[in-house]
Amino acid sequence: MSKTHVFISTPSYHVERRPGKLVVKYGREVKNCEREALAYASSLNLPVPRLHDDLPNPDADGNNVCIWMDYVDGDVLEHMWPSMTAEQKLDIANQLRDILSVMRRQKSTTGKIESCGGGELTDLRTYSSHSGGPFSNEAAFQQWHVDSLYTQTPKDVRDAIAQGLRRYFSNHQVVFTHGDLSQRNIIVKENRIQALLDWEYAGWYPEHWEYVKFLHMASKNKDWQDYVDTIFPEKYLDELFAFEALLYHQNPW
Repeated sequence: MSKTHVFISTPSYHVERRPGKLVVKYGREVKNCEREALAYASSLNLPVPRLHDDLPNPDADGNNVCIWMDYVDGDVLEHMWPSMTAEQKLDIANQLRDILSVMRRQKSTTGKIESCGGGELTDLRTYSSHSGGPFSNEAAFQQWHVDSLYTQTPKDVRDAIAQGLRRYFSNHQVVFTHGDLSQRNIIVKENRIQALLDWEYAGWYPEHWEYVKFLHMASKNKDWQDYVDTIFPEKYLDELFAFEALLYHQNPW
């Protein structure tokens, strides 16, 4: 490829393929925590694009974060899924389970809920994202979510949600988490996962977080979430119940 191909271009960020089998992501909403998560994932030998830290920032004023990485050859899983056989789909689900097993074995050494660099997290919500933290423990993480409820939420509802979070969102291990395991973030080739993309929501989260987020995010392929039992070695049904109650009253922005 001899010229730039634009994958995404918004007022907030840009993703472009450049000559030399490179991809650059830059803009005011691109954060260092994504680079840090990608670097950590790479250190675990997970399938992720290789980072390049010695290339110039294409941002006009140079003030915004820029992430250069290898272009990964393959297809977006979301596009390939409808043409796959049941056996191929199960194989992909098992590959993802193996990847998650490596990630979930990585336990936080601080116990904090935070980005890979120790800073604030970005929470992917229904229409946008919301940043906060780092949080010293799971109770502080819970309170952050209670504080994000609509202001007009009745007090009894607010108290019930807070009680549910305290009951079910407590005493979890804090593990390395991607935070957005949607099919659009998985590159495949010849039915093998080549890369997990978009690590901006990654960090150190309670162990149930990947599971509840996976079931919350909509997919164009309705049977994707049917493979949850294969992808996740453990269910968190109580945590899922509390999370769904939270979402009904949580500001989606």
